[in-house]
Amino acid sequence: HTARLYTDEYETSIASRLGVIDEAYAHVRIGSYPRFGEGAHKVMVTLESRDAEALEGAVTALAAQLSLTAPVER
Repeated sequence: HTARLYTDEYETSIASRLGVIDEAYAHVRIGSYPRFGEGAHKVMVTLESRDAEALEGAVTALAAQLSLTAPVER
């Protein structure tokens, strides 16, 4: 199970929030990837897990903390 979130915030400004989600959802892998020249997106955040419920919990928690520039991709 995977999800992608896109934000207009810089990676350095969201790092601590990603860390909190990472600690709270141990069964979810989180990656952040800076984007250059892709319009409003500054960072793409990916979440992956074999546990669909854990993934949805992490996506919901993180989406509430970020300024998203696109709908969550699943």
